[in-house]
Amino acid sequence: MSIHCLFIKCLHTKPCLNVFPEYIQYFSISDKSICVSRQQKFRRVRKMSDDEDDEEEDLGKEEHEKEAIAEEIFQDGEGEEGAEAAEGPVVAPDEDEEEDEDESDIDDFIVDDDGQPLKKPKWRKKLPGYTDAALQEAQDIFGVDFDYDEFEKYNEYDEEMEDEYDYEPEEAEGEIRARPKKTAKKRVSRRSIFELYEPSELESSHLTDQDNEIRVTDMPERFQLRMIPVKNAEDDELEEEADWIYRNAFAMPTISLQEGLEYLDRGQATSSFSRKGPSTIQKIKEALNFMRNQHFEVPFIAFYRKEYVEPELHISDLWRVWQWDEKWTQLKIRKQNLTRLFEKMQAYQYEQISADPDKPLADGIRALDTTDMERLKDVQSMDELKDVYNHFLLYYGRDIPRMQNAAKASRKKQKRLREDGEEEEEDAEDEEQKAPELKQASRRDMYTICQAAGLDGLAKKFGLTPEQFGENLRDSYQRHETEQFPAEPLELAKDYVCSQFPTPEAVLEGACYMVALQIAREPLVRQVLRQTFQERAKINVCPTKKGKKDIDEAHYAYSFKYLKNKPVKELRDDQFLKICLAKDEGLLAIDICIDMKGVEGYGSDQTYFEEIKQFYYRDEFSHQVQEWNRQRTLAIERALNQFLYPQMAKELKNKLLVEAKDFVIKACNRKLNNWLKVAPYRPDQQVEEDDDFMDENQGKGIRVLGIAFSSARDHPVFCALVNGEGEVTDFLRLPHFTKRRNAWREDDREKKAQDIETLKKFLLSKKPHVVTIAGENRDAQMLMEDVKRIAHELEQGQQLSSIGVELVDNELATLYMNSKKSEVDRFEFSAPVFWSVGSPSQCSCCPSAAYIKRVIAHPSFHNINFKQAEKMMESMDQGDVIIRPSSKGENHLTVTWKVCEGVSQHVDVREEGKENAFSLGATLWINTEEFEDLDEIVARYVQPMASFARDLLSHKYYQDCHGGDRKKLEELLIKTKKEKPTFIPYFVCACRDLPGKFLLGYQPRGKPRIEYVTVTPEGFRYRNHIFPTVNGLFRWFKDHYQDPVPGKDPLNMVRSHSCKEKVFVSLLTISKHVKRTIRTHLCIHTIKPCKDTKHPDLRKSPWPHIMLSYGFIRKKWWNNNNVLNIIKHGIIHNKLI
Repeated sequence: MSIHCLFIKCLHTKPCLNVFPEYIQYFSISDKSICVSRQQKFRRVRKMSDDEDDEEEDLGKEEHEKEAIAEEIFQDGEGEEGAEAAEGPVVAPDEDEEEDEDESDIDDFIVDDDGQPLKKPKWRKKLPGYTDAALQEAQDIFGVDFDYDEFEKYNEYDEEMEDEYDYEPEEAEGEIRARPKKTAKKRVSRRSIFELYEPSELESSHLTDQDNEIRVTDMPERFQLRMIPVKNAEDDELEEEADWIYRNAFAMPTISLQEGLEYLDRGQATSSFSRKGPSTIQKIKEALNFMRNQHFEVPFIAFYRKEYVEPELHISDLWRVWQWDEKWTQLKIRKQNLTRLFEKMQAYQYEQISADPDKPLADGIRALDTTDMERLKDVQSMDELKDVYNHFLLYYGRDIPRMQNAAKASRKKQKRLREDGEEEEEDAEDEEQKAPELKQASRRDMYTICQAAGLDGLAKKFGLTPEQFGENLRDSYQRHETEQFPAEPLELAKDYVCSQFPTPEAVLEGACYMVALQIAREPLVRQVLRQTFQERAKINVCPTKKGKKDIDEAHYAYSFKYLKNKPVKELRDDQFLKICLAKDEGLLAIDICIDMKGVEGYGSDQTYFEEIKQFYYRDEFSHQVQEWNRQRTLAIERALNQFLYPQMAKELKNKLLVEAKDFVIKACNRKLNNWLKVAPYRPDQQVEEDDDFMDENQGKGIRVLGIAFSSARDHPVFCALVNGEGEVTDFLRLPHFTKRRNAWREDDREKKAQDIETLKKFLLSKKPHVVTIAGENRDAQMLMEDVKRIAHELEQGQQLSSIGVELVDNELATLYMNSKKSEVDRFEFSAPVFWSVGSPSQCSCCPSAAYIKRVIAHPSFHNINFKQAEKMMESMDQGDVIIRPSSKGENHLTVTWKVCEGVSQHVDVREEGKENAFSLGATLWINTEEFEDLDEIVARYVQPMASFARDLLSHKYYQDCHGGDRKKLEELLIKTKKEKPTFIPYFVCACRDLPGKFLLGYQPRGKPRIEYVTVTPEGFRYRNHIFPTVNGLFRWFKDHYQDPVPGKDPLNMVRSHSCKEKVFVSLLTISKHVKRTIRTHLCIHTIKPCKDTKHPDLRKSPWPHIMLSYGFIRKKWWNNNNVLNIIKHGIIHNKLI
């Protein structure tokens, strides 16, 4: 219902008013204009409008003048009272001042039953802030209490342009016609949710722009959030992808031993890899069609399209298809990108060769032919794609910038031709020369240096190309014979000597490096070696110095503390993950190699290098051939040890780690599924039919009372009542329920009986359907018997229907307790709470032990924790307040107020007279002071302290000192004292370690002194005195800074005084031990009371006293503990003598 209709309806229900709908033209509460009749004269309408405009203008001037005066007086922000007055509501002017001669005409618009004008209060323009007169006016119209806040939400959605009606007479008809006139209306400013809430809160509540985009897009959220987008596919691609997924995800066994954890197969785990038949390919294709073309999610396919995929594919297999579809799409996209790069390089090479066809190719140029394109097309994995890409970079990486510059120049030329038509070749060349060129990356790696020195020609004379060696390696025989160059290597190397390689030996080493890297980058070589490495790899594990000390029989890494030459194929489940965790903790050292380690000379096993070097070898005995064979062998050895072995070991570690993590994920999936498969508890049929027991006032669904306890007998038992919707409705704390009924001590028996009676009353009041007890240890059996006995007594007495008592596993609750979600749910119980409970170390997994979501209507209250409050305080002003739940329990609140930047004080508030755990207490207490409500705490406790804190923060001697760092403050005092030795410097700074306190540092002599000034609602507390003003505080400080500090440790006093200063020491006892100590260390043989002293405190004391200097105390007593204790308790006054 709109505002106008609501007003009209209320006017019709008012019996004293006689207003009809046909006479009503317009009614707007925002302008306080009232409906007009068609028969009324124009003069009355115009008069009313003029009066309102004049009044609005006068009030606007008055407000502007007030603000100008206030701003001029309090421009420094120090006039708090004036600022508050300026921001307060505007007081309405006196009614007599507003009356005019035509007021009766306006009142004549509304008449009573007899047709007489109804005298109404004056209609006034609505002002910022609502006055009592405006409230009374609304109540007179409505006849009920009126709240402007009810209608503020309607004003927020007003259009920026509203229709206002201006009335003008028309001579032809002689009546007033309303003509709409568009006038600009000021939109009410609104703060969006992006200004009101933190980005993290918006993200957790799914209120970000991305969340909104997900909601409006007609596609499942999982499809939109996938890193690689889901795209439609043709039938041919689906067949190819289905075959690829079958080979990689279902037909290829894992490297390590992984059990098949199909968590829906009745929890049965197969002990070996189970290969699915070829019929699975067609089912994979059907699943892909559902996912990519129809955008069906996995659960939907598994439950509503299962006839298309079963029995080969279950839901776990469908999830695997979903995951591998993303890998396939990513592989396809990258292959397409790399294919375009190959094609561009081919075109560039063709242009370079076509420019001079007769010129032979240089040694450093390798033509990119169809073989390379076919090899890229046949790539079936990310590893193979990476091999092809690195091979491309090795040979063509330096040409990429030149290729891009040529392509850019060609595009510019074509564009110029399209725009201007044909032009002369000379102009085109000039344009090409002017085009900016892409600079080549400065690479100074070894291969580039060798290539720049022209060692490509020497590398080609080693006898085999990398492709030929790869084919020999793949086929395990010398398919390609090694060619022999008819010259000694050293003699040939002399032709390549240069400044970078000044000797033939250096030239041969450079050429050997180039051959080794070319072999290591050859995709076929890497493919063969990868497969061999994974089959033969062995892992060696040994403990570090720390591991030898920390890994004992109870440590998780004890079973693999020492491993030697263990095949990686024998690693099982998550064993490698544990090995990596121990390595990250600095306990173990890991090495993965292809050959047996530490067994050279035993048996007939040879290394992998000795196996493959024959494929790059020429079987002749001439000296020349042997020298070349030696260089070839060095190249193979270098390719393996320097490049291939480390890279293959790294790849294998990553794959083993992924397999181990997948095992953990699948195990967690199966465990969670087993938890979810448990059906809800169902009470007996008789209980379900009991109307009193199924009372909806207690909450719909099954009510569960969870009981959590600790193994320590002195810890309380917590009981949480959870309704059918998973919400915590109430809880109970039983501090002595773990004690035994037949305890030996009578006090324990009485306390146990009290808790039993408390639990009885709770069961009678809340009527749970079942009581669950955490199966933490054997004490759970005792508690279970106690609860069963209580339930049986209530049932026998016909006070309560039968209640089930169950013992539950607390594993799920312990997992939940350690999760990040529980940290939020302890304050935000909007999500369902697990009803199973308990772990021995922390009972906080029981919902009753968390800080329950409070229901408190106050603008400063937030259901947040300590860290969240500190985060909110960062963007708040000094003195702002946050009220939040307390960690001390449901009977406490915490008031957090901002002292200064980075410093917030947390004040504990105790509640009394609470109706339930969620509501606010009837009375609130801070220490021994009582408050009626939260507003009183803010106004009478926090705001005065914030004001006093501002006074100190604005003091001229206030320093930040890195958040009240004592060392920084002392350094500042020492520095200032050196600059002005005759002055006594003093500074004040906020203390971050003790929020609410300020450090007052001063240096009268050689050593700085630090004391505390505490901000209280009454003023500044310093040395047990309260000062209402800053000036009074520092005035008293300057007069009494030499006085003794109350409660200060005497030992510190001894350290802080000069040696010549003296002090009275009272001997608290005159035992023989003390006498002996005094005589020994002070050489004082006669100890008498100091009755003749002039000091009043010493004259009254019955104990003997002695007068000593601080220097004597430090010299004689400093290393004697007994005498130090006497000093600590005996110095009663350090008045200087």
